Amino acid sequence: MTPEQIERNPYYQENLRSFGLKWFVALRIEGFAREWTLSLHRSATEGPFQEAEIKRLLRLSPDLSSAVALSLDVASCASNAAFEAFSLGGKAVVMLDRFGGVIRVTGAADRLFDDDLRIRSNRIFSTCRQSMARLEQAIHRACTQPGECMNSPVLLRRPNSTPIVAHVSPAHGIAKDVFSSCQTYVILVDPYQRSTPAEGTLQALFGLTRTEEALATRLSHGQSLRDIATTMAISYETARTHIRRIFSKIGVNDQADLIAFLSHFDI
Repeated sequence: MTPEQIERNPYYQENLRSFGLKWFVALRIEGFAREWTLSLHRSATEGPFQEAEIKRLLRLSPDLSSAVALSLDVASCASNAAFEAFSLGGKAVVMLDRFGGVIRVTGAADRLFDDDLRIRSNRIFSTCRQSMARLEQAIHRACTQPGECMNSPVLLRRPNSTPIVAHVSPAHGIAKDVFSSCQTYVILVDPYQRSTPAEGTLQALFGLTRTEEALATRLSHGQSLRDIATTMAISYETARTHIRRIFSKIGVNDQADLIAFLSHFDI
């Protein structure tokens, strides 16, 4: 570029000039889906890069590309491990790249999608305009200001169903690596969905009998103790005896405490 072209270039006008920089050389780095370069800059007084210097820098390009390929493999392993952990834990998580594009979706997240909330054009899409605007804003902050954005909850309204809460957070564990494809997590939570432990878990951890576990599970689903007694073909007093034993074994004081405990018992 000629000095005149540099003066008119928007990149120079908006970025380099404010830092007292003028001359630069860019080395292309192979291995990315999008084109990456390593830019080296000089001030106006230091002058442009000479041809001999540029030739020496060009010889570094293959080595940089090899280093990037290795970094991509390491970052991919970390990203895959995080995804497997989310999947095994039953978490509804959508992993996004640095531009907010969807990379991977756990099975739990996929089951929450419907006509009102879905993946469209490789992005999370909501038919509610206000919800969509807030979600895009939260994702943009997480992608561009990861150090300042920890966890931004967004209510995603669904005209034909109950709303979903989206927790948007930078992927701090793996996004520290600039080469990691995953830079942001969107954790989806259905506040109306009751969570209960897998069958046998309460028996193994707290020594509940099979009957006590079944009673506790039904109670956590919102059934009354009297209805549970009828369904399980036991008397109401027997059900009350079971519930007192459950309180003692788990360490809660009443039905409200038990329901709250089980709703957060995510196994």
